[in-house]
Amino acid sequence: MTKKVFIVLLVLIFSGFYFMAEAQNVEVNVRFSEGPDGRRIVFESSDESFIKNTSASILKDSILVKFPSAPVLRYRSDMNLDLSVQGSIVSIRVKEPFKMKTLFLSGPPRFSIDILKTSQTEPGLPNIIKESNMTTPSSIRIIIDPGHGGYDPGIIDGDLREKDLTLTIAKEMESMLLKKNRPVFLTRRTDQFLSITDRSILANQKTPGIFISIHLSLSAGVVINIPYVEASAIEPTEGIFDMMHRQRRYVEKSKALAEAIGEAIKEDLKKEVVYREIPISLLSSIGAPAVMVEFAGNLVDDKEKRLRLSRAILKGIEDANQ
Repeated sequence: MTKKVFIVLLVLIFSGFYFMAEAQNVEVNVRFSEGPDGRRIVFESSDESFIKNTSASILKDSILVKFPSAPVLRYRSDMNLDLSVQGSIVSIRVKEPFKMKTLFLSGPPRFSIDILKTSQTEPGLPNIIKESNMTTPSSIRIIIDPGHGGYDPGIIDGDLREKDLTLTIAKEMESMLLKKNRPVFLTRRTDQFLSITDRSILANQKTPGIFISIHLSLSAGVVINIPYVEASAIEPTEGIFDMMHRQRRYVEKSKALAEAIGEAIKEDLKKEVVYREIPISLLSSIGAPAVMVEFAGNLVDDKEKRLRLSRAILKGIEDANQ
């Protein structure tokens, strides 16, 4: 082997190692937001497997984020984060007492970390909400889940797309509730795809008092789906993927909620309501009274009809909590 050939081979070998190392470096975009209750850090990448194999742990006053391999982080230099990177581990220093919640989301793949403020006045004890009226109907958080979204349009009827109508109705319901100072949360606020797992995690994370999923129906009139949970279903354990059958203890309240909403719709809209008790995985995973309301497109094809339906649903919620 000549000297020149040997040198060329060495160059090719080291170039191969270099490009293999580079190929393992996945780009990760970092987003940061801050609110009165804490901060949220989101790590987003197009590589779903990379994100799903990411984890986080607490070490003293820092959060250690462990990636499968050394990431290439992309973030704004003016973010209010004390962040350092060493190989595949990203360290985030948190100066005040905190607790942490993590969440995996898809579309696009994201690993979200909520850094929640805690109080030092009661060391060793969980945070206690001291408002005396937390069980009153006006303080129950209502979770509204607009069906479909993103590349999943749902039912298409002429110019009507289910994903657009459900989001519009959800936002109109939200506006009505906010005017009454009622706590409310939407699982999606934009035209984005959310899996059933994403919706379930988001809803349960917000400590729901009531969960309403909004959909269109191919049948005429209104259909209200009630979660069916087998009597033999075991109690769930804690964990992100141990969600099925959380509904077990709320089934009767879900039936009462469905009946109250149905009665309000029949009274205000003069429409027939069909009740269906079926095993819908989304409803079965919610730890609160939960129903799915489906309605024909001709009941919501203009704003006045949508507002009438929204008011009827909200009236049924109030009646169920009297």
